[in-house]
Amino acid sequence: DAVVKVYIDHQILPRFTSFTIEDEHGNIAQAQAVEYHSDGTYWLIQVKDVPAFGYKRYFIRLHPEKSFISPILERKAIQTIENQYYVLAFDTLSGSLISWKDKRNGLELLAENPNWKFGQFVHEKLDNREQLEAFTLNNFTREAASRLVFEGMEQSPVYTAIRYKADTETGFGEKSLGIEYRLYKAMPKLEVVYTLNKKLITEPEAIYIAFPFQLKDAQHIIEVPGGEMRAGIDQIKGSSNDWNTIQNYTRLTNGEYQITSISGDAPLFQFGGINTGRYKAGATPASSQLFGWPMNNYWTTNFNADQHGGHSIFYQFITGAGEGMKEAVRQSRDIRIPMLTRVLPAAGSQSLKNQANEGSFIEGFPENACLISAIPLNQRALLFQIREIEGKEVKLNLKNALNGKTLKLYRTDANGNSRSDSNPVIKPFETAFIKAEW
Repeated sequence: DAVVKVYIDHQILPRFTSFTIEDEHGNIAQAQAVEYHSDGTYWLIQVKDVPAFGYKRYFIRLHPEKSFISPILERKAIQTIENQYYVLAFDTLSGSLISWKDKRNGLELLAENPNWKFGQFVHEKLDNREQLEAFTLNNFTREAASRLVFEGMEQSPVYTAIRYKADTETGFGEKSLGIEYRLYKAMPKLEVVYTLNKKLITEPEAIYIAFPFQLKDAQHIIEVPGGEMRAGIDQIKGSSNDWNTIQNYTRLTNGEYQITSISGDAPLFQFGGINTGRYKAGATPASSQLFGWPMNNYWTTNFNADQHGGHSIFYQFITGAGEGMKEAVRQSRDIRIPMLTRVLPAAGSQSLKNQANEGSFIEGFPENACLISAIPLNQRALLFQIREIEGKEVKLNLKNALNGKTLKLYRTDANGNSRSDSNPVIKPFETAFIKAEW
């Protein structure tokens, strides 16, 4: 399954009209509105089995004879929600998650009585910046959001949302912080969204988001450009081990179970605790806990001293049993690089009507071959960047799915210039450039 975001004009799908979105076999794709405009609406649509390097067509069918039912925001206090994968329990006083149980194995994913609860927004202030320049941190305060109120729960076709509003010293005005938990209904995925109307502040401050996971004998593994590294272990000697920027994801795994954390909006994380000011050579993460670090103004070179205005920050979490790098790469890229969508009126061209409702333009990509990019070289050639993600050699054998002809493949450099070794074999964990001609 995958969730795509698509804009649909109100001339095609009028507001407050009952409808379904179906594939050619009449299977309904769940859809929910996420953003309204005067001329159209953005929808999240849950799609299934879209062919690799291909497409799948869905049809919007209007049902004006049926009453349109809008999602209802329930105002009563909600302490637990669940889907087929998880049971989540909330602390309604702090707006945080205090229990996250996986139904598939009974595993509790959150630490018991952590210093900061899951999802808590932590605002840090320093007395001065000079202490960090001296590689210390001994004069600071950290406070959670205050005066939190429960806004409600919304049951929608794609996910269940729990919403809170709160005050924070770094926000502008009352209830400047919004926290929303989105539990997806058909996949093992939790999304946490923060919206902040930020004050203009030049005094040293930072924001952390707490994710106190617990997973026995687990390691923090970070995706870096082209591969992975274990936090504090596989790094260049002397490089920072207090925080790291992820390429697409970081995963917590013990070989039997895995928690993958993804954020394209705020990819800076701290592992094992809040490590600001630690400055300890060779240190490794102290626990399974994870902290997002979406914002700070501690360093005064090449950065603005203030960060103000409206901010939206998204964190996504996907879990699974015994999963590894291959699954994390695929899951994170599905989120970071969503599928393209296009809405066409029913009165399309005759060639479009005669086209199959689903298909793949190029077939033959193995599951352990991750396509990073595909760039046209000319009218009869593409340049692929492909990364092997399972530790197994890849022998490519691709064909044009439109006419069934096998593509000619050549090993190239990053600019598409052919190399002496034209054998399109990709070694374990290698990144390669392949030219495909037809």
